[in-house]
Amino acid sequence: MFRSRTLPKNSKTKKNSFNRAAQNMVNHLSTNTFINAEDHSHYDKELFRFCKDLLLQINSKGFITENSQLGSSTPGFEERAYLCGFIRKKYSKRFIKYINEKCNNKMAVIIKAPITKATKKIIVTYDAGEPYSVFTTNLEEKAIKQMYKDNDVSRSQADYILIIDNEFGRIANDYQGLFVDVIDALNHTNNRTRRSWLQLWN
Repeated sequence: MFRSRTLPKNSKTKKNSFNRAAQNMVNHLSTNTFINAEDHSHYDKELFRFCKDLLLQINSKGFITENSQLGSSTPGFEERAYLCGFIRKKYSKRFIKYINEKCNNKMAVIIKAPITKATKKIIVTYDAGEPYSVFTTNLEEKAIKQMYKDNDVSRSQADYILIIDNEFGRIANDYQGLFVDVIDALNHTNNRTRRSWLQLWN
């Protein structure tokens, strides 16, 4: 898993600025500290580094990654790619619509509080045939607050989104993979809101 949310303390911003939080994550992903801290025992080293470069693109295009998984299928271990993170509220509905309708068998939802009877559980990893990692489409309020705090993102500015590849074993950097489709969705938003996205780093 690419757990990109643990940032160095000196990278925290004094204000909850989405722009600065995104730049902090880009800086963090560029460090050896991030690479060395990740568990990539199930992945080829070059694949890991290439997917890291895709995460850099994703963050640079306005989606702040908080947690991710590449997707893998090896004997006794099977996972599907996923990505969690933040996007500005004014772009989230268009982005989610594009993922759900235009991208090869992917699902995107806004994670909200609280957990209810309607909350769905989604298995993303099997180990020896047993569920190993499970996501839910809702979280408790305390957990969501902590997500925003850890990433120095203002809740009034951004939605917290989960994106999952519905196909097990498809690698995120595949031509129909999750990270590639997320970049495509961000580019689609970029083309329709060129001025807004060009102002991201201003």
